[in-house]
Amino acid sequence: MNKVFYLEADEEITKVIGRIRNCKEDGAVLVIPRGGTIGQSIINLKILRRNAFEHGKGIALVTNDSVTNNLSDQLGISVFSKVSEAEKANLAEAVEVEKAKPLSADEEEKKKSYKKYDLSRLNENGVEADVKEVPEKKEILDQGEDIEEDEDLDEVGEGVMAEEAEDAPEIKHHSIDEIADEDEPHDEAPKQIHEEKDIPKVEARHEEKKAADFNYVDRDRRGQKIEVSDEDKGGRNSEEKSERPKKPMKRLTKVLIVTFSVLFVALLAGACVFLPTAKASLVLKTSPIEKSFDVVVDKNQAVSDLANMKLNGQAVTAEKELTGQYPSTGVKNIGEKATGKVTIANAYDYQKNIPIDKGAIIIRGDKQFVVQKSVFVPTATPTIGYDTDGKPVINTLPGTVDVDVLATDPGEAYNLEPGVFSFVAFTGTKKEKITASNAVAFAGGSTKEQKFVTADDLKKAEIDMKKKASDGANADLLAKIETSGLKVLEGCMTEDVINSGSSKKADDAVDTFDFTVKTNVSGLGFVENDLKQFILNGVVGQLDADQMIINPDNMTIDYKLSVANLDEGNITLKADYKGQVGKKISADTVRNAITNKSLGSAQNYLVAIDGVESVTLEVWPKFIPRTPILPEKIQVNFDYIQ
Repeated sequence: MNKVFYLEADEEITKVIGRIRNCKEDGAVLVIPRGGTIGQSIINLKILRRNAFEHGKGIALVTNDSVTNNLSDQLGISVFSKVSEAEKANLAEAVEVEKAKPLSADEEEKKKSYKKYDLSRLNENGVEADVKEVPEKKEILDQGEDIEEDEDLDEVGEGVMAEEAEDAPEIKHHSIDEIADEDEPHDEAPKQIHEEKDIPKVEARHEEKKAADFNYVDRDRRGQKIEVSDEDKGGRNSEEKSERPKKPMKRLTKVLIVTFSVLFVALLAGACVFLPTAKASLVLKTSPIEKSFDVVVDKNQAVSDLANMKLNGQAVTAEKELTGQYPSTGVKNIGEKATGKVTIANAYDYQKNIPIDKGAIIIRGDKQFVVQKSVFVPTATPTIGYDTDGKPVINTLPGTVDVDVLATDPGEAYNLEPGVFSFVAFTGTKKEKITASNAVAFAGGSTKEQKFVTADDLKKAEIDMKKKASDGANADLLAKIETSGLKVLEGCMTEDVINSGSSKKADDAVDTFDFTVKTNVSGLGFVENDLKQFILNGVVGQLDADQMIINPDNMTIDYKLSVANLDEGNITLKADYKGQVGKKISADTVRNAITNKSLGSAQNYLVAIDGVESVTLEVWPKFIPRTPILPEKIQVNFDYIQ
């Protein structure tokens, strides 16, 4: 199994080499994204391959970048399209093959002239932990020209790629710093050349850098080797980064241009198919038609019956229960009644006693009192007396009896002072001769008013609450009708009072009382559009086979209530239809016949249709003198001269 490394688009090559070195597997698989900088340079790929083989590890790539594929083929690096395939590939075999190859004389010479650094001492980031000491004798590096990537890889042919790979200097024995430097231009190289006499100074500086555990090696075009300071290295590194070759963009630009061109053509073609519209208005030769129907709307009719002209009706109901509080208007005195004792005198009858029944009423002014028990008043006794002249006269001595009386009503006004009363039941002389009087004033009468419910109060409350409940129920019903979309005609509603009652009865002593009314309102309605369609279907059913209704939107249907049988749940409507009929023409046939035709051809076809008076054909956009390709984009309207 090979080790898989997923690289970033701008991954540093030194870090990649460090990863390959540290992996324990025999093969390393590099997953390079499209446009990754490592895969865009044949030098980078050759460095990776050479260093992997030096450490006894095979190398393979996983990428779909065409430039990387092309360069890898030139170097003999295996490229896979799937990670799973590369992970299982036998990459160690390529290492053995590479080791078995004999070196040419030129390669042997280059191997001797290059200083070899121990790459196994690279740390994880690709930086050498230590560098071997510089040999005392200055060795001249290969003076061959560095290979630079100065052209867009999209414009370089396969032959040029092969030639570049062939001319590239062997870098097997270079340090990582030397390798990185080979890819950069050396316009400033002449400034860094040292004469042979400066070698001791260079070596002295090298020893100082070694003591600081850092060594940086550079090579100019003439093969001279010098050490540079940390400051020089920092400046050089920044120059290297700024001078790195940019990613090839020309191929991407071509792909984008082709893609957008295809999309534009596709959109243009789609627009030509889906956007154009047409409107054909045909004025037909027509004649008026009038029909009348009796339509029964029945709530028990589940499905409309055109043959019997019965339309499905719907009952709508609303119920309202309201309770109102009303004041009592009756007032009565519930105080104490006055009592007293009266003496009844009989000066009327000399022969017999006068009976006075219990409950007999005596009265003084407007105040009445009731005798509390039955008594007999003794007869009157005649006596002889003398007048002022001394003449004898006969006087009457009344018979008397005492009895208790009670005032008929409470109130302080019944506490009467002594005085004479008459009996309500007696008349004439008897009323004058039989009287009652109190010698002591009556007492105990007191006044205390109390309100009570009168019969008139109950009647007024019932009328008022029935009206309020009715108004509320009708308002709720109208809201339901509006929400349901039904049409309920006047005279098609009924109202019933389910119950009504008061919390108190007449004469109940209370200040206020409640009155409740529950009302139910119902109506029989129908969907107006269903009725019009019902009538229209009825008219169509009576037309000849070659006739049709022209422009139904201009037809008129008037209806009114004829009979209302709300108890049975049905009403009868009188409906009158007025419209225009003409020659029957199929809109679909016309639409299909003029699809994708020139305006002149379509116009000629429409004018030639039997029964057509005139034609108007409009297309959009106007600069396209043809009807749409799609039939559904053509609108066909029939009308008549009004």
